[in-house]
Amino acid sequence: MVGSVDRWRWAGSAGRGLLLLGVLSGGAALAGSATAESIWNQADALAQARQQVPPGATVTREVCSEIEVGMSPRYRCSVEWQPAAAASEANPDPANGTAPGR
Repeated sequence: MVGSVDRWRWAGSAGRGLLLLGVLSGGAALAGSATAESIWNQADALAQARQQVPPGATVTREVCSEIEVGMSPRYRCSVEWQPAAAASEANPDPANGTAPGR
């Protein structure tokens, strides 16, 4: 009987997670992130993570850490971004189907 209670508790939390995901993705542009690792140095890991940022996106955060793997350091960097703001592209002029000011 305890197992069935745990199963229902998990199902409830999974449902709430899906609901939250649906609310957050409802038409709004979501932020993105990328993580990269390097055995060489922190600058290399950061450069690799930055290469994954889409064109026009604005980088909002960069975080790096050093991790010991065996007896060797490894560098892990994450980059977070906001997608390019395309408000004028998203709302075309209804008169001619183009963005305002074009």
